[in-house]
Amino acid sequence: GDVAWKAKFSSAAFKGAEGLPGPFRQSLSLICASLLSARADFGAVSGGAGVGGSGDGAHGGGGQLMAKNEYDFDRCALLIPCPNHTHQTGLHRNSMIVNPALLPPDFVASSSRSPWRWRSVGERMEQFFRFGQLLGIMVRTKGLLTIDLHELFWRQLTAGGVAIATTTTKSRGQRTAEQADVVHLSHEEQQRVFYSFDFTAWSNLRFKDPSSGEDFSEEQFEQYYSSLRLETTASHSLRQIRLPGYSRNARVSYAERHDYARVAMQARLTESGPQMHAVLRGLHTIVPKRTLRLFRWHELEMWVCGNSTLDLRALKKQTVYSPAKFTAKSKVVRNFWRVLESFSEEEKSKYLQFSWARSRLPPVYDAEDKSWRMKVNILESGTKTDRMLPTAETCFFNVNLPSYSSYQLMREKLLMAITHCSSITS
Repeated sequence: GDVAWKAKFSSAAFKGAEGLPGPFRQSLSLICASLLSARADFGAVSGGAGVGGSGDGAHGGGGQLMAKNEYDFDRCALLIPCPNHTHQTGLHRNSMIVNPALLPPDFVASSSRSPWRWRSVGERMEQFFRFGQLLGIMVRTKGLLTIDLHELFWRQLTAGGVAIATTTTKSRGQRTAEQADVVHLSHEEQQRVFYSFDFTAWSNLRFKDPSSGEDFSEEQFEQYYSSLRLETTASHSLRQIRLPGYSRNARVSYAERHDYARVAMQARLTESGPQMHAVLRGLHTIVPKRTLRLFRWHELEMWVCGNSTLDLRALKKQTVYSPAKFTAKSKVVRNFWRVLESFSEEEKSKYLQFSWARSRLPPVYDAEDKSWRMKVNILESGTKTDRMLPTAETCFFNVNLPSYSSYQLMREKLLMAITHCSSITS
């Protein structure tokens, strides 16, 4: 069904609304807001970022955009901003990643600057397990999570495993049963995925002069990477990662720099292995592994999270009007779509939140998709119409739109409604 659990808001205005789709979708919005609470504002400071991670001591091409301090976001959160968000470099700066930190049970930070307490490993894994179940619920219902999760997260879900295997053109399509739960990426794809969430570390691992693009000479390597060791750090330096096949704290030589870069990159791509295994276990209790393999990674992302931008053409195709005398050619309808087209992306998301208790549209796979629709009820009340405000029935995606006398008035009234009534509890 459309409702996975009953949501009840404590207000007399919502008496009898328990179990309806609107409150359920609003509860999902509140869950997403909680999951995104780790996002913080960042500022620029000078200094380089560590090779393969976010530590110090490596050539970083000058000052980098870093967090104001290392505790600027909740380091106990399940989802944290990707390093590109922290550094304000590279692509997908709004993407969230799974928190790779995994410390011994009941660890308590001793620093006076850190008031937070780590939860035990068991409790943290239970939370990732429940998050996986939440993803499964989204697959089985029409709910959406308004979270931008990185591409690697979805690739690991559809593969059913965390490990990264390097493939070639010849080896594609020749996977054995033992390789079924492995994310298969070519070396070029691994590079692309890596720099799409941590451009700074990827740039450092190229061992190239950032201004000329030429390989560092041995002399330059010794100058910039004299402290580089055969290990790496996870995103935001949350923990050290030991590299298989290398002795700890051994120094990286000029001859083995590219082998080190390859192994360090794979280690970074699998830095959240224990957490992702817990997510997968939870997801597979709701959606069978065989079913997930029918999805491509971007299809699963669209199914669970929808499109982050509002496609007005898709919305128009799914819209009906009442009374029947109103059509897409009616003046009030044309003004309505002009208003939506004039909105910014943030205002369009607010409109969806106001009218349907969600900020994203579900995917539309064909012109005959009848799984959802928006109904615009045109209200005519004579001279009183221009004093009315739009209202919405979020359970059914019904918008009650007064027949305003002008485009400008309609825009002002609709903008007022979506700004001050963006929540079902408003």
